[in-house]
Amino acid sequence: MKTRSRKKYFCDGQNRASSTTIDWAKAISVILVALGSIAFFALCTVAGVENTQTDNGSVYIVYILLTSCLCAVCLIHELVIQAVRLSRGTWILLLVSLAILLDLLIERQSFGSYDFLLFYIGLALPGLAAGLLASNPFVFRLVKSLVDPFVLLVTVAVVLFEVNIYASGWWRSLQLGSFGYQTAAYSAAVAFGLNAWSILRCGHEDRFRIFNLTCFRTIRLALLPILAGATLLSGGRGGAVLVLMYCVIVISWVGTGKKHGIAYSILVALLVVLAGGIAFNLVDVSQFAGLDRILNRGDNRSSVIEGALSLFSESPVFGYGFGGYGQLLFEPYPHNIVLDILLCGGIVGLLCSLLYSGWFVFKIKKIGASSVSSYSLLLVIAVYALTFLMFSGTFLSSAVFWFCLSFVTSYCIRDET
Repeated sequence: MKTRSRKKYFCDGQNRASSTTIDWAKAISVILVALGSIAFFALCTVAGVENTQTDNGSVYIVYILLTSCLCAVCLIHELVIQAVRLSRGTWILLLVSLAILLDLLIERQSFGSYDFLLFYIGLALPGLAAGLLASNPFVFRLVKSLVDPFVLLVTVAVVLFEVNIYASGWWRSLQLGSFGYQTAAYSAAVAFGLNAWSILRCGHEDRFRIFNLTCFRTIRLALLPILAGATLLSGGRGGAVLVLMYCVIVISWVGTGKKHGIAYSILVALLVVLAGGIAFNLVDVSQFAGLDRILNRGDNRSSVIEGALSLFSESPVFGYGFGGYGQLLFEPYPHNIVLDILLCGGIVGLLCSLLYSGWFVFKIKKIGASSVSSYSLLLVIAVYALTFLMFSGTFLSSAVFWFCLSFVTSYCIRDET
């Protein structure tokens, strides 16, 4: 997005003090919407709110409505009051999202048990709006300053979850504060990646002053093995893969000097956790049920993939439309973004997605040339979105997926200091 009213903020990283209440509301709404499920479950766990695990939980619905309304109000302020102009790429993305909405209305009778339309409106579109807000570099700078508090919140929630389920011996059956084992694994993994970004790529000017103190530098390093261990003990395979992906990113971030040693500290922390996991396995892995699931247990995903491929073979060119396969698949969706795209749009849809992906990578590199910090944080979030959709969910109801698309498409590339 392009704006004339924020130029004074782009020149000096210290201008965060000039931000207003509405500016902070925009940054907070970006976090609460783009990382909505993680933020919601973390808040519920810390607050002790129970029985909100399902997508239809009343507390979760209220959360979605409140955060979506906040995001909508902030976006109206950005577009109307701040007179932000949308780029051509943003208009194209908005037209595509509108076309998907219309197709969902047409295909609604074919959805089956999962209401793709409802979750697209409630999750995907707010994620798109959050991406538009964050594409203003000034707003995204405020988002960066919220990463450290968010990581601490998620860490407390995950630790509470792990302590309770293993102390009670009710792994996978206990839902503490709405946390399930998959959510706990992804939450811990995302916090691990955000924490690594804060250590290696976040500038002092992008943090609250208190988080630049020496004690918090030590805390950030200490959180690495805690979050990696929590991911493994939670039992979510997607979360475990996500931590490994973040470790690959950390290796690519290794530079020289002080940061060089910090990066290797991150890798050593992960190796310690993995060594502990192997030791548990040698003793009796069944005592650590989450780790046992990652290493030994299967699920029904192979049969879901076979069913999705069989459906695709019956309509390979154009697919079944968005959500149109709902009644034909014994699962609500195939739990894999590639199969999801093939079922929705066939080979034509996949080719269009690949073309957009090429442009997406090109734009991300341009963002990286403008701001290494913004590029790195976006990379952490985008890898989470992609990894999650390779194992779980559908892109039609993924707020973080649409956030990434909207953010990259709309980001106003300027020199940042």
